[in-house]
Amino acid sequence: MKKWIVVFACILFTLVNSTINAQEYSFSSSMYSQYLGVNGGIFLDDADMQSAFDINWDNGIYTGIWWAVGMDDTDLSSNFGDEVDVKVGWTNSSNNWNWDIGFLYLMVTPLQTTHNDFASLYADLSYKLTESLSVYGRYEGYRHVATSDVNDGQFFFSGLKYNTAMGKWNLSARATLAWDDGAFSNSSGMFWSGDVSVSHSLIGKTCWMAGAKFADQLSTHDSRESEIAYHVGISVTF
Repeated sequence: MKKWIVVFACILFTLVNSTINAQEYSFSSSMYSQYLGVNGGIFLDDADMQSAFDINWDNGIYTGIWWAVGMDDTDLSSNFGDEVDVKVGWTNSSNNWNWDIGFLYLMVTPLQTTHNDFASLYADLSYKLTESLSVYGRYEGYRHVATSDVNDGQFFFSGLKYNTAMGKWNLSARATLAWDDGAFSNSSGMFWSGDVSVSHSLIGKTCWMAGAKFADQLSTHDSRESEIAYHVGISVTF
């Protein structure tokens, strides 16, 4: 089944790329001190290289692949540190509103088995308060495809996003309050998370970036604790 998923993804990329002129391609890669997951918990307690390749079209459709390579000598066979995600979605804006909806297929053991694979639907809605500050809400639902060691679940996020450019420098930050209904076999409850990132343009549309992600539990009762993950990397748009 894994091979058919890869074949289907390649065919989809080719068909879409041949019928619509792509507006933008982008690639990014960052080294993280550890993998801090969407649930505010640690998916890998070791250094993790996280990379992405995305294609965006003029009509708002986008697709991409994101992959992680854990620095824990486990190859592509053990945990979320070696995860691969494939996504397709649509984003647009009107006045001060922006929305983003999409589908994501998450593979924990890429090209080997569907065990612990998840299908995810997500939706994001934001409203621009000022030129740099936006308020947003986001939903993410996860359902395992076959067998799984962890539960299905949902996340509901709300918070503020900030982004501003200063010459060749760019600063972005986010503060989020989230509700976890027990996804990935954790307890249900609230947690907060955030991130801050600084980037600097080097040559053309190539830039380096550095920052941190952090999370802390508010009303959950499991092994998750206060966490922070630092990262440094590079991105290029063409």
